[in-house]
Amino acid sequence: MPSLSPATFRPAIRTLLSTCALSLSLGTLAHAELEINQATEAQLDSLLHVGPALSQKILSQRQQSPFADWPDLIRRVPGIGPRRARQLSHQGLTVQGQAYPGTPQPESDKP
Repeated sequence: MPSLSPATFRPAIRTLLSTCALSLSLGTLAHAELEINQATEAQLDSLLHVGPALSQKILSQRQQSPFADWPDLIRRVPGIGPRRARQLSHQGLTVQGQAYPGTPQPESDKP
């Protein structure tokens, strides 16, 4: 088995540590609560399954009036249906502080 020289070993360790740190921060961000009625464009864009076009639709509708609940969001924003709502809720998106009905909550949030 070949031995690793310090010159080879250090970059490998650095890459491993960076990957671990990124995984931990993404795991934390994935379940951080984000209220749709206060979220910024950048926060919305950071969610999986939300790109700039969908963020703009959300912000445009929110400017007319805040979202009352998940059915209101689904009705007013083309591109968000029950499946996408569940995906977004699983990432921590809420409407009036509520998760999408039936979305499992992260283990850390359970009593």
